[in-house]
Amino acid sequence: MTTLPFTKVDSFAFWRIPANADQAADNQARETLFKTHYVPDDFPTDQLPTDLTAYLAQMPYVLVGMNPGNGLADQPDQSFTNFHGARKSQDYKLAAALYGTALWGAFMTDLSETVDSNPQHVAFNQQVVADLENHLDALGIPADATLIAVGQGAHYQNLVKFAHRPVKTIPHYSPSNNGHWTADNSRQKVLAAINQH
Repeated sequence: MTTLPFTKVDSFAFWRIPANADQAADNQARETLFKTHYVPDDFPTDQLPTDLTAYLAQMPYVLVGMNPGNGLADQPDQSFTNFHGARKSQDYKLAAALYGTALWGAFMTDLSETVDSNPQHVAFNQQVVADLENHLDALGIPADATLIAVGQGAHYQNLVKFAHRPVKTIPHYSPSNNGHWTADNSRQKVLAAINQH
């Protein structure tokens, strides 16, 4: 597809769009639509721009997860399926929260490439932040692109401490965060992160 140095944890914030997504009555209705129409282990390559080099060169935001969970190891060996896994991962929640905002289509990656569903087993430090920014540089992503951490875990704390690019955060959508995630709250946080850019 391209000679750009993508890794297995890289992706873009594109998902299959329900036909009536634009008519959703509210944030919860949109989330329900994306859940109903979610296709696991699938990346909609038809939504990718033809010229990825030019697209990345104008990328204003990068969504940064902590690290891939064990499910990534079970996904088909194809490009950009990270953040597009099994239904139980609830990636559809992120899709619904981002749809129709400036974060739809943003570049996505994980701070660490270590595949482990227990983040306690993953090292987050200055070096992994430097590695991430070097990777973004190699892809041609602007030096002033805002890094938006998905969640406020160790990856967010280390990005704030060590990253040269500006850092914001939005809630994490994983099942373990169900007590804090609502469709309305997440959408408000997404819009706030964009408006503060």
